[in-house]
Amino acid sequence: MKKRSLAALAAFVFGCAVITTATAAGDACQTCWTRYNKCVAVMDVQTCEYQVEMCLKNNGCPNPPW
Repeated sequence: MKKRSLAALAAFVFGCAVITTATAAGDACQTCWTRYNKCVAVMDVQTCEYQVEMCLKNNGCPNPPW
């Protein structure tokens, strides 16, 4: 019974860690796009596209659609 309880607790903790990591990654990805939108307002699109690509890559986000 103790082993089963310990396994359940370990699974719960791991699941929480995965959810927290996914949420943090989603926030990082959104931050990249927010920065991109601000960049486009003041700079040329090519520079901003490069910056957002690097930001997304560094944070493990999906590639941009272009």
